[in-house]
Amino acid sequence: MAVQTWDIEIPENWFFMYHVVTQAEWEVHIKLTGANDKVYFDEKRSKSHIEPPLATGFAWSTKDMKLTVEVPGSKIIRGTPHVEFHYNDDQKKVGWQWIYSMEAGEDQDYNDASVVIVGWKSKG
Repeated sequence: MAVQTWDIEIPENWFFMYHVVTQAEWEVHIKLTGANDKVYFDEKRSKSHIEPPLATGFAWSTKDMKLTVEVPGSKIIRGTPHVEFHYNDDQKKVGWQWIYSMEAGEDQDYNDASVVIVGWKSKG
């Protein structure tokens, strides 16, 4: 079984949304967790169709957030997240995004799972 765990370094108490899709032929298990046993989502699917999304929603961030990807049928998981902050005119952080596309097979098309998390310092 292949497993990857990433620290999700969004500042605490930011409002964020997530959108997760998979289209692998084997089971893909993805979960997003935070401090105090907070589970934002914990979903798995074995299906090659991208629709419907595996998980989608919004919440407030906590400390110690982690995204874990497990693929029982694979020996490897490839992929590196891309993280970016957004700044206002005063150079203060006001937004954040985390994008990850994963490959667990040999075809290297990096579409077995994709996770997008976007957060903002304030809501509304």
